[in-house]
Amino acid sequence: MNHLTKLALPIGLGLVAAFLNYKTVSARIQPQYFVRVSEDLKAGESFSGDNLKKVALHGERSDLAKTFVPWKERAVLYQRPVPRNLQAGDIVFWRDATAPTLKLSAEPGELEFHVAFRDLQAVPKDIRAGQQVSFRVGTDTTKLRGDARTNYVANATTDQKIGPFRVLEVGGFDVSGEEDAARSNGYIKVAVKWDDERMERLSQAMETHSVERVLGVFLDG
Repeated sequence: MNHLTKLALPIGLGLVAAFLNYKTVSARIQPQYFVRVSEDLKAGESFSGDNLKKVALHGERSDLAKTFVPWKERAVLYQRPVPRNLQAGDIVFWRDATAPTLKLSAEPGELEFHVAFRDLQAVPKDIRAGQQVSFRVGTDTTKLRGDARTNYVANATTDQKIGPFRVLEVGGFDVSGEEDAARSNGYIKVAVKWDDERMERLSQAMETHSVERVLGVFLDG
């Protein structure tokens, strides 16, 4: 009896060790599902349910989940800006879900154009780098005199659109709505090719003595 009792302890420990080993190996063998992108995405575009797919990975779940976004938690990515260029099939890291404010650079042959928000009547609060925007330009009637003012009122036309432009950077934009944004110290930098007529039109509208003035900026595509 004593001999059997002595054997029971190591046998029990062996069974426990075998069970734990089985659980560990099983966890490594069973696939864990994480998030990958299903199409090429450029920095500044948005994650959505349409461009995310699941991918199976093998390994310790606790280790993998510290680095990659689990499929069941994919909602944290929705509507977030893509922080770097991604190719179809790339796995999404947690750092991609907590990306810093984007600042893109002008490409060869492009110029950066700076526009302050303080003089604009409307600025979308969700504007960010990588998006396409256009500017709304209208006539500043306070700078018209005599017959010119009379003729303008009689033949008033709708505001014109200049764009679209690619957004490089949005700064000083810590506001809660469009009305506050127009009075803030925020700004937007857009890219345009140096020989593009849009550049000249926008430059003219930004001049202080110009009859035409930039009234607002809006998302365009």
